[in-house]
Amino acid sequence: MTETERAIAYLEEQEVYLVETMEDDETASYYARAALALREKAEREGPKPLTLDELRQMDDEPVWVKEYELYGIVDVSANFGNLVRIWSNAFYCVEGQDDFTAYRYKPKAAGRSDQQCCSNQKLEAQDEQG
Repeated sequence: MTETERAIAYLEEQEVYLVETMEDDETASYYARAALALREKAEREGPKPLTLDELRQMDDEPVWVKEYELYGIVDVSANFGNLVRIWSNAFYCVEGQDDFTAYRYKPKAAGRSDQQCCSNQKLEAQDEQG
């Protein structure tokens, strides 16, 4: 567990304690916001590839697509069978047709050959396992 993960766990424990004991709701909300900020910081510093389920929940939100080294917009439309599509002015990729890896934030090592990450096919396998 990293220092950031330990700090997040501590803040979450304190928030639960304050809410359960009804000592101070305002202080509990500060702990919750601090934990959220640390989670967002950790995600930016070491983003993990998004699963297809996560992408389906991100309709109209931007994601970093590793293969194109660009941001694109997630599009999940009933008009296209609820397939995950990611598009920009420079590219277009579709779940099941194109191999792509999407992140909430640009990884620090984006574009490096030693970057380890999942392919769309591996994400589909994860979704099926559930």
